[in-house]
Amino acid sequence: MPRRRESGQAEARTRAVALIANVISDPEKRRAFAEDPNTTIDAELGDDAKALPPKVRKFFSELTYEELRVLAQLQQTMKGQAGLFEEVQTSHGKATLGKL
Repeated sequence: MPRRRESGQAEARTRAVALIANVISDPEKRRAFAEDPNTTIDAELGDDAKALPPKVRKFFSELTYEELRVLAQLQQTMKGQAGLFEEVQTSHGKATLGKL
């Protein structure tokens, strides 16, 4: 069955979450995110931050550094495993998003 094409809004949300995944994969950016998530989201995602649903933004914003580190580890584990990750084109280049 061919993959269903995502709507513009769904693509924007996917890009935004993929950019968060990139941010938390970098220890320094992850620390900044844990200390001030809203400022980091706005700075790192730019206009893509608008695509994050408030509930998703709140979820990520409430995670501790260690919880973010575990998510980054999961991302790294999924990367390169067929069917478990997706490459997403963002304004910052390609980002990898692990799937659960």
